Amino acid sequence: MEIIKTNPVCWFEIYVQDMSRAQKFYEEILQKKMMQMTDPTDESMNMVGFPMEGDNDELLPGCSGALVQMQGVPSGGNSTIVYFTC
Repeated sequence: MEIIKTNPVCWFEIYVQDMSRAQKFYEEILQKKMMQMTDPTDESMNMVGFPMEGDNDELLPGCSGALVQMQGVPSGGNSTIVYFTC
């Protein structure tokens, strides 16, 4: 069996209804500033990314993700998506 040297999770998305409330919550809990990731001209989706530290040339043991607010996609229940490195 091969040992995985990096985290198998490479990205996650947490879908929210109130972006400013969710962003404030996670910034306070993590004591980290999140960053806007969405094209401001696209009003159908809003994404705010969790910070990730490290050099882009190195494989990192962790992963990052984003809060996502999208029209027609409710929060709660099954509103988190986890992406695995393949």
